[in-house]
Amino acid sequence: MKKTHTINIGHSIFNIDEDAYEVLYKYLDSIKTYFNTIDNEGEIMKDFELRIAENFSSKTSDYKKSIDLNDVKNTIKIMGTLEDFEEIPDNDKNKETQNNQQKYNNKLYRDSSNRIIAGVCSGIAQYFKIDPIIVRVIFFIAVPLNLIVYIIFWLGIPIKDFDPNLRNTLYRDKENGIIGGVAKGLSNYLKIDVNLIRVIFFVSLFFGGAGLLFYLFLWFFTKEAKTIGQKMNMSGFNVNLSNIEEFIKKKTRNLNKSENTITRIFLFPFRLVAPLINALSGLALILFKALFSLTVTIIIALSSALLLFIIMGLYNEVETDHMFYDLINAIPNYLIVSISINQILTIILAILTVAIILFKTKIKRYLIIILFVFWLTFLIFNIMSISSLIIEFHESGILPKWIKVDLW
Repeated sequence: MKKTHTINIGHSIFNIDEDAYEVLYKYLDSIKTYFNTIDNEGEIMKDFELRIAENFSSKTSDYKKSIDLNDVKNTIKIMGTLEDFEEIPDNDKNKETQNNQQKYNNKLYRDSSNRIIAGVCSGIAQYFKIDPIIVRVIFFIAVPLNLIVYIIFWLGIPIKDFDPNLRNTLYRDKENGIIGGVAKGLSNYLKIDVNLIRVIFFVSLFFGGAGLLFYLFLWFFTKEAKTIGQKMNMSGFNVNLSNIEEFIKKKTRNLNKSENTITRIFLFPFRLVAPLINALSGLALILFKALFSLTVTIIIALSSALLLFIIMGLYNEVETDHMFYDLINAIPNYLIVSISINQILTIILAILTVAIILFKTKIKRYLIIILFVFWLTFLIFNIMSISSLIIEFHESGILPKWIKVDLW
C-alpha cells in the first residue's frame, strides 16, 4: 500500500504516489529556480507543466489511475534535467560568441573543438554550416586524393576553437519519428517537410533500395537527440537562454498539431511495423554486441598466444621439431621485438575499443589515434620484413617444404 497525493498540473488532475511526488516536486522546483530570472510571467513553467501533463495522461488508464515513480522518471528524461541546461552559456557569453561568429564567417579555420585528427573536416563543415559527418564521409570516399587535400589544409589553415553550441549538427529525432527518427532528423536539419523526405525514402525502395541503405547508414552512425541542448540544436536553435522559451513553446505547439488524412494513410503501414522494426533493431544490437565481443576476445586470445609463444621461444621453452625451431631462431631480434610490440598494441586497442563501444567509456581521441598509428606502422613494417624474410629463408633452405613461395 502506498500513500498518494492529488496534484493539479497543466490544468489536469492526477493521483501520484508519494515517492514520485517528491521527485517531481524537486524537479519542478529546480527548473523554476533556474528560469526565475527570465520567466517573470511563468510561461516556460506553464509549457513545462502542460508537456508533463500530456505525458502523464498517456500513462494513466482505467487499470492504472496513479502516476508512479517510473512514470515521473521517464517524463523527466523526456523533458530534460537541470544538468542538460547547464551546458547553456550565459547571455553575455553567447552574444560575444555570435559576434565572433559573424566576424569570422568568411574565413576558413580548422575546428579544434570537434576534431578527430586535425579538425579539417569539422572546420569545413563549420564554414559551410553543415554537419561534420557529411564532410568526413566525402573525404573517406575518395581517400587517396582527399588525403593530399587534407594534409594541405592541415598545414595551411589556422586552427580555431568554435563554440559547440553554435554548431549545426544532424541528430536522429526518435521522439517525433516513426522508426529510427532519421527522416525527422533530416527534416529538422534541412528545414524541409518531413513527409517529403519520407516519400523520397519510400520511392527509393523501388530503385535498387539505395534510400534504405542510406537510411540504415544514418540510423547507425547518427546520434539520437536526447538532451534539451541536442534537441534545440537539431531544431535549428542555438543553445542559449533566450531560445529556450521559444523552443519549448514550439514543441508544445507541434504536439497540438494534427496530421491530415493523406499523411495518416501514408504513415499507417510504417507505424504498424515500427514496433517490430524497433524490436528487431534492439535484437540486432544485442547480436552485434555479442559478435563484437566474441571477435575481440578471439583477437586478444590470438595476440596473447602469439606473444606467449614468442616469449617461450626466446627462453627455448617451445617443444617443436628441429626445423621449426631453426626457423624461429633464424628470425632477427628486431623483428621479434617489432612483432611483440604490434601484438601488445593489438591487445590494448582491442580492450579500448570494447570500453568505448560496449561500455561507453570516454577516452581521449588523440590517445586512440596515436596508438592506432603506432600499431599500423609496426604492422606495415612487420609485413614488409616478413615478406623479404620468407624469400631469404626459401633461398637458404630453412623454409619448410609445405610452404610454397612464388618468386616473380
